[in-house]
Amino acid sequence: MKEFRDRVLIPLLVPVGALAIIAVVVLNISRLLLALEEESGPHTVTAVAIIVASCILFGFAYFSTRSDEPRSSSSLALMSVAGIMVLIAGFFGAEFMHETEQEEKAKEAAGKEQAKPDFTVEAFDLGFKEKELKSGPGKIRIQYVNTGSIGHTLVFEGVPGSAKLSTPGNGDKATEAFEITAPGTYTYYCDVAGHRQAGMEGKLIVDPSFPAPGSGAGGGGGGAPVKIDGADLSFAPKEVTAPAGPVSITLNNIGKIHHTLVVEGAADFKKLEADPGQAPSETWKDAKPGEYVLYCDVPGHRAAGMEAKLKVG
Repeated sequence: MKEFRDRVLIPLLVPVGALAIIAVVVLNISRLLLALEEESGPHTVTAVAIIVASCILFGFAYFSTRSDEPRSSSSLALMSVAGIMVLIAGFFGAEFMHETEQEEKAKEAAGKEQAKPDFTVEAFDLGFKEKELKSGPGKIRIQYVNTGSIGHTLVFEGVPGSAKLSTPGNGDKATEAFEITAPGTYTYYCDVAGHRQAGMEGKLIVDPSFPAPGSGAGGGGGGAPVKIDGADLSFAPKEVTAPAGPVSITLNNIGKIHHTLVVEGAADFKKLEADPGQAPSETWKDAKPGEYVLYCDVPGHRAAGMEAKLKVG
């Protein structure tokens, strides 16, 4: 058994153990160096790597020249302490890298949230789905989506600092941001010849009573978006949900006759009225949790099926 241990087992275990030790040392020192690079830059890492490599090289050279018999226990203790220090350094390096990664993800998420548009204006041939936008004063970020097959533009009349957006069509998007501090009603339109006259025009209403830009209450009309398609004679979808607070409700009239949208029991919500092809929006400023019925109050339309349920929670 002793012969098997000395001739077979130990010769096999020594290289395996050496590889394991090398892997642990390299992994933990790598973590430490990567963390140091994040904190101090590549030049500091290079200097530290040279120092660590030199210490390891000279340390092994020193121990190889010493007698094993009288100092074997002290050498083993010193190597054990060095190994523990390497493991601790690797642990702290890994923790630092994790914290840095989490901070970068948080910054990235914050950047995406800031880049989120307050309003989206969708153009088709020939019209805007959003005929009215409502916002408080501040820096407003607009996304322009052209779902039509021809090119369109978006111009804000009387808004200093706003730039014209151009989109070739077929789902192309463009985004811009501008600041409006003066309350009032501003017109936006497509300045391609004949398009404004054909109906590509809308209004941006700025009022301090509306949610401020960047508050997360943006959308077609300045709140959590709810869109109802009004056909002849039905509403779709039949059930929609929205969080409590400002709710932007849009009536998209895809039918061929006039329709309206009323929120039953909400006296503070202004009735929407839409002719064929129009999609007006209105913000219900303070929607309380509960269930509400949306319906068309044109005589006979609600009885024919033009109603839907809105769950606020």
